[in-house]
Amino acid sequence: MKYFTTACLVIVSCIAGVILYAYQKEWIIIVPPYQTAVYQPEDTDEHLEHRTISLFFFKHHQWSKEDITIIWSSDASYNVKTILNSWFMLLEDEKIIDKDIQVVSAIISPAKELFISLSKEPFNKQDATYIKLMIVQGLLKTLYENKVPVQSVRFLIHHQPLLDDHLNFSISWPLSGFL
Repeated sequence: MKYFTTACLVIVSCIAGVILYAYQKEWIIIVPPYQTAVYQPEDTDEHLEHRTISLFFFKHHQWSKEDITIIWSSDASYNVKTILNSWFMLLEDEKIIDKDIQVVSAIISPAKELFISLSKEPFNKQDATYIKLMIVQGLLKTLYENKVPVQSVRFLIHHQPLLDDHLNFSISWPLSGFL
């Protein structure tokens, strides 16, 4: 009888452990019955429109410009994220960068400072300082020409400061750039 009780206790503990592990890994989703309401955004009068924007990049020793159409929102942070994700896609298509970079978040402070958090570093370690500077200048020029309401930009990687041996990203970069 003692062995039977111990065996049952071990089996029940193992099953409970497997269920808890599956719940923790989100293989099992438990929703309480009182959470049946569908989420409705509070601000439903958000104004959306199609707008043509210009994306700037430096290639073959000259500035190039490409116009694309995006959905423009009344939320400036959303617009920045959309512009920069399109810009990084363009750089990847033009073979200027060889990474798939996404903007994780874009936040505009009350002091008109933009904090851009990227998924990866936009340049390789072996890239020349001039190439890195032109990539950053292209980003700043794209934001400036599309009249994004910010004065300076800070670059982050997964919400941590971007560290580079050649360029100083511990300071804010003015939107007008350094060139």
